[in-house]
Amino acid sequence: MLRSVGNGSFKKIFLILLSVSMMVVTECEEFLAPFFSGEVFISEASQTQIISAFSQTFHGKLSEVVELGGDTIRLSRHSISFQDIKTLSCVERLRVVRITGERLSSQAAIVFASMPHLEQLHLVDIEIDDDFLANLTTSRSLWLLNLRGKGFSEKGIKALSKCQSLRQLRLVIPGVGDSFASAVSFAKTLRQVHLIGGAITDNGLQLLACLPFLESLYLDDAVVSEDGLISFVENNRHIHLHIDQLHLPLDLLQ
Repeated sequence: MLRSVGNGSFKKIFLILLSVSMMVVTECEEFLAPFFSGEVFISEASQTQIISAFSQTFHGKLSEVVELGGDTIRLSRHSISFQDIKTLSCVERLRVVRITGERLSSQAAIVFASMPHLEQLHLVDIEIDDDFLANLTTSRSLWLLNLRGKGFSEKGIKALSKCQSLRQLRLVIPGVGDSFASAVSFAKTLRQVHLIGGAITDNGLQLLACLPFLESLYLDDAVVSEDGLISFVENNRHIHLHIDQLHLPLDLLQ
């Protein structure tokens, strides 16, 4: 039997629901805390586990990662040592590594290159040198490199041409012009290229068009002329071209 609820009862019910919702919010904040404090993130086919950054030492977390196994690890501003990188290499079936805000030695690249299943390496706001990129080229499994940082030059990017497994390159290069486009053009195995911040001109665009297996090209902040775009589209209709998120050739030809 349904009974009407008076104002007093309604207030009690409201207060109970409010207190429950506050408890849920508090629990959610505790669960999400590792995302904002730096974490090791393990993604597996059947489950996802997050190890809190403040629950144990960094080396202890990496050791636990080794024991649990996984395919993705994300490290953010942990002041990683070379020994920590070596510990990462012990993770079975590790496919994806994402590192933010670190300075990595050239020796670390040798370790990355030795990981038999490493397919993707995302390095954001990091400091590396040209030797790091040269050492990385011995990898037989790495097909995607996402790089935003400092300390490296066109020489290091050109060295990537020796990495026969590399298929996709995303590179943030603020204001450097065509010199990096020229370096990228030596990596003949590339199928997808995304250059951000480089003031690529018509000449740089034509250099990238010479990549024999190129399927898609994204250029952000380029200074390509309209004539340069039209020439590229007419001569390279097999390449999906995006300029500042504008899809060409369809958008250009309509």
